[in-house]
Amino acid sequence: MIDEQESSFTEKVSQLELVFNETMIEKEQTINEKFDSLTEKVSQQELVFNEKFDSLTNKGTAKSMQLSTHSSTFCGAHQIEVKLKQGSTTCQTGNHGSGSGFDPGETLTWDDFGNCDTEEFDLDDVYIDFYLIASSEDTYCPNRLSVGFKAVGSVGQVSYLSEDIGRRMDNSSNGDLFRATRQDAITSNW
Repeated sequence: MIDEQESSFTEKVSQLELVFNETMIEKEQTINEKFDSLTEKVSQQELVFNEKFDSLTNKGTAKSMQLSTHSSTFCGAHQIEVKLKQGSTTCQTGNHGSGSGFDPGETLTWDDFGNCDTEEFDLDDVYIDFYLIASSEDTYCPNRLSVGFKAVGSVGQVSYLSEDIGRRMDNSSNGDLFRATRQDAITSNW
């Protein structure tokens, strides 16, 4: 009789273990499904957040550019281009000047922005690097480069200004890198 009771008890325990295991498997599947669902929702929210954050970054395109030059003798040249660089973003203006060039002390103003009026730069960045690219061996003496940017999708504007370059240059200096610093926060007035 004890053996029968023990056997019956063992059988009931085995049945309970089976029911328990099946229940645990079902619960685990339910938990995994809920976890997967939450993970998907978090991923969707991250995408929305990243899109909104990216749209808050102030991007802008060049809308004005001037290079002052020193008035020292032999500081005029022919055509000059400007290449802007900020991280992996670059653009290059068209030539300034004509075949007759420019005189010492003249302030060069660009009308041909090349792809600089469509390439978007990060206006939250404090610096923008640039190269001055001369078309000839004529010596010129750049002073300061000023670049005005218009924020994309708004009326906001910001300007960058270099320090005085203060040296004679020609086309052998085309690879020399310079830096301009943001002068103000983005404003609605130019």
